[in-house]
Amino acid sequence: MTEDIDKYIAQMKKKDGVSTAEIQKAESDLGIKLPKQYVNFLLQTNGAIGTIGKSYLELWPLEDIKTRNSAYKVNEYAPHLILFGSDGGDMAYAFDRRSSSLPIVETPFIGLGLEEIDLRGQTFFEFLEYMFTK
Repeated sequence: MTEDIDKYIAQMKKKDGVSTAEIQKAESDLGIKLPKQYVNFLLQTNGAIGTIGKSYLELWPLEDIKTRNSAYKVNEYAPHLILFGSDGGDMAYAFDRRSSSLPIVETPFIGLGLEEIDLRGQTFFEFLEYMFTK
C-alpha cells in the first residue's frame, strides 16, 4: 500500500493480506477485474474495520464479498454493483460496473438499487479520502 492509503486506515483493525491467486479466483467468481489500488490494499490487508477520520468503515474480507452480495440479492436489485463494505449501519459501498473505471458508490441496504446511489470516489484512494474527511 502507499503511504497515503496507510494514513487513512491507520486506526482501523486490519487482517493479513491475501495472495494474488486468491484475488484472481475472486475476480473470476465475481466476473470483475478489481481496480489496482483495491488489489494492492487486499495484498496488504484482507479487509479492515474501524474508525477512518470521524467515520466508521467496514471493508469486507475478500472471501465474504461474493457471499454477502448473494445474501443481499445484489444481482436482483442492483445488478451493476459489487458491494465490498459498509458503514456498519444502513449504507453499503460498491464498485459500479456501469463504468469501466469502477467508481465507488454508496447505496442504502434497504431500498438497494441503482436509483439511490451516490458517487464516493473515482478510485479506491478517493473513496478512502472521502470517508476520512466526511
